[in-house]
Amino acid sequence: MKKTTVHTLALALVLCFSVAVLAQPASAATNEVLYLSDTMGDADGLSALYRVEIVNGVANMILLPNGTLPYNFPDVISADPDGSKIWFIDDYHGGATDTGTFGYYSVADATVHAVGTVTYNGQRLFEIDQAAVAPDGQLYITDNNYNSLYTLDTATAVATLVGQIQNAYGNPVDIQGGDIAFGADGTLYLWVNWMSSGCPQGLYTLKLPAVAGDPVVATWIGGTQETSRRFTGLAVRVNGLGDLVGSITAGAFSNTVAVVDKTTGLFTETFPMMKDGVPFDHTWGDMSIGPFPRPPETNEPPTTNITFCTYTIGYWKNHSWEGKNVSILGVVVDEAYGKMILQNAKGKNMSMLFAQLIAAKLNVNNATGIQLIDAAEDYLVTMDEFTGDIVIPDGKGGWLLNWNRAFDSDTVKSITTYWAGLLDDFNNMYHCPDDAPVSANTTSRGGKKR
Repeated sequence: MKKTTVHTLALALVLCFSVAVLAQPASAATNEVLYLSDTMGDADGLSALYRVEIVNGVANMILLPNGTLPYNFPDVISADPDGSKIWFIDDYHGGATDTGTFGYYSVADATVHAVGTVTYNGQRLFEIDQAAVAPDGQLYITDNNYNSLYTLDTATAVATLVGQIQNAYGNPVDIQGGDIAFGADGTLYLWVNWMSSGCPQGLYTLKLPAVAGDPVVATWIGGTQETSRRFTGLAVRVNGLGDLVGSITAGAFSNTVAVVDKTTGLFTETFPMMKDGVPFDHTWGDMSIGPFPRPPETNEPPTTNITFCTYTIGYWKNHSWEGKNVSILGVVVDEAYGKMILQNAKGKNMSMLFAQLIAAKLNVNNATGIQLIDAAEDYLVTMDEFTGDIVIPDGKGGWLLNWNRAFDSDTVKSITTYWAGLLDDFNNMYHCPDDAPVSANTTSRGGKKR
């Protein structure tokens, strides 16, 4: 009876998720690219751009080449869809020395360029707070004075009003602080730091109006009202494919990067900021992803040396993981344990699914929010909930994966092979060139996933 129930629910999982997965445009990415600007204030006149690498439970801040900017408050940043430019605006709430300059950092040659002062209706637009580039290349910005959204012409720095950000009842949303960020699917997210007029703190999606000047409707996803959960910046992990991350400067989560579930608005993990092995003191600033995933059918070479690519299980079993780990059903898989699984994976039992899942998680830096990977792991979770033998005790108070578990029916074999095949396609979709950098990977908590 138990096995029949398992097969029925597992098959339902496949039918549910396969329709959603196969309906999506093919996309995958590794070498996660996240950027952060840290503004140093009026006193020293120094601000900088950093690459953020989330690895082994830490958010490492790596200064970009020539990444120190000649502006006090590049509090607004966002990268082009191809990752070739990081746009910035020198603007700060109440800043005495901000200039309103719009410019960009060229990733290819590490040079900084000014375009001009951001204007709207012929006047400087003040209190610019957030920016995000859509997958189609359109740059959007917001301002605190009117809680409004604008498009920005990157050639002229001229802003055009899209509309004021309001909830469904017509109440303006106080967007001061926080940030906006696009997912690779075109979803525009907003993180709100302050509750106002019935608009709670937390994560929203924004719907652009059909007519310019009409309200931009904000729909609350969720979140908590704790003051320690206020962001300086927001980005979508795995270059627009995963859950969200935000940078925090104060409170209980001071100087951390927090992961936010894009379906609930709730924190799931936090990573302390570190630079050169010591804690990093984040002041103010912003976050952005690098390039969006490139369509696999494109024949054009990438415009920067930071590319999106995936490695197969063959690569990961023969190359160093550089001390990094992934998590499968809450079990931490380090390099030694993972390579043992990869090197012994076969199609005659469940080992191939575990091997493909490990490779996929390495390829996305162990991030959550990737629909295919999450669905494949949920299939294993469901099996474990009914059989109790996918995650097993290690005899020492911990847990192990029953990675070479036998198929107990042709149905389980078919479903398991199906998921392994989808993950294999994912891991081959953007095959890395031999000289591509190995991606960073995060460490997840131990314990059995329930």
